[in-house]
Amino acid sequence: VGRVVITSNITSMPEVAGNAAALVDPYSTESMRGGFLRIIHDDAYREQLISNGYQNCQRYSQESIAAQFTEIYQIICKN
Repeated sequence: VGRVVITSNITSMPEVAGNAAALVDPYSTESMRGGFLRIIHDDAYREQLISNGYQNCQRYSQESIAAQFTEIYQIICKN
């Protein structure tokens, strides 16, 4: 709880992480280094990522996923 996420800026990770993670180029050690250093030294940035992370988790709650599934099911059944 209250952890910072650092992940790649490619594939689906930016979409999944949203504004709740530090996004870095996984092929660039300099980008990864910069991401880690910013998290370590920038308290406001780190706290913002943590706060955003709590909000982002709500997108993947059981209730949210069930509601999305129900909506898709209803759309499919209409056609």
